[in-house]
Amino acid sequence: MHTSRGTTFVEVLLVAGLLVTLVGLSVPMLTTGLDATQLRGAARYVASRIQLARAQAARQGAAVGIWFVEDAEGYWFRTYVDGNGNGNGMRHADMVRGIDMAIDDASRVGDRFPGVRIALGPAVPPINERDAAGGGADPVRFGGSDIVSVSPLGTATSGTVYLRSQTGRQAAVRVLGISGRVRVLVFDVDESRWRAR
Repeated sequence: MHTSRGTTFVEVLLVAGLLVTLVGLSVPMLTTGLDATQLRGAARYVASRIQLARAQAARQGAAVGIWFVEDAEGYWFRTYVDGNGNGNGMRHADMVRGIDMAIDDASRVGDRFPGVRIALGPAVPPINERDAAGGGADPVRFGGSDIVSVSPLGTATSGTVYLRSQTGRQAAVRVLGISGRVRVLVFDVDESRWRAR
């Protein structure tokens, strides 16, 4: 039954059903896009912290390092400056005793980028053989250490920090030792390889 003044109940139901379908289709796309954006933002944030450490090392004329520490909630990290000036660089023991002094507050990636954490999924290959030699799913690989150290000359410890989003997307922050360059890479699932971003 249709009058010239309005719409039928069937037409209203049809339009409502169409709207519900469109919303249902768009929500996964929005959450997927947000997930990818959060992951890239987190990777850039970690990369910027390493670049800041490089600038601080040059300004202070001393080694500066970022220590990544795992606890029950995941990983946190903090920046330290070499406090004893004997050229031994950054050492766990010196950080714990306060000889290498903390110059910022501890930070977790997930506090700024919800759903993102420092982690490496079991099905995702490491970026290179050196990372693979570290074994397992260790997401912080700076040789045998969990400290990325930067010298006043701009050189750094080579290695990688891996980040994982809530839906399993992977990104990595790669530090190149001699140049101290920092790169952000994202794992392309379709091609099963790491790509620079």
